[in-house]
Amino acid sequence: MIKEYYCPLLKKTISYGRCVDINYELEKIIKENELKFIRRILVTNNKEIQNICIKCLNYPLEQMD
Repeated sequence: MIKEYYCPLLKKTISYGRCVDINYELEKIIKENELKFIRRILVTNNKEIQNICIKCLNYPLEQMD
């Protein structure tokens, strides 16, 4: 079963995996890849991204059961 979430940052539904990547990259757990792409398409920076993400109900993302 593929779990999906509405992402207020991207303003669309995204997969659990993409949400995990964004969460982990913001927490500096993994190397930035997704954030580089998001910064480029939204013309923004990590601080602005984090300000949106911390207001999201899915942040920080809990481990999927």
